[in-house]
Amino acid sequence: EAIQGLDGKKFTILGYMIPTQWEQSKVSSFMLVGDLLACCFGGTPLPDAWIDVTMEDGGTKYLPYTPVLVEGTFHISSEMPESGYFVGVYRMDGLSVVRQP
Repeated sequence: EAIQGLDGKKFTILGYMIPTQWEQSKVSSFMLVGDLLACCFGGTPLPDAWIDVTMEDGGTKYLPYTPVLVEGTFHISSEMPESGYFVGVYRMDGLSVVRQP
């Protein structure tokens, strides 16, 4: 219920960037995960363990292996993709990405 209340809201969230689409030198979409080890090296994450971020305005710089703050509009997706494989339930229209110390 608390997460459903965030659908359509703009906020900032902390995580790690795993690029899924590049355009020239910019990352246009990426997975935002809470822990790099839990995602790629510790097994397949559950569908609610990441946010699919699509950047507006052409993308952002790739910031590997460091925490980032992502600002954008959050959405909950309950539709099954055409592929028939349900991948993730959260997505965000990204506005900015800032490296954290």
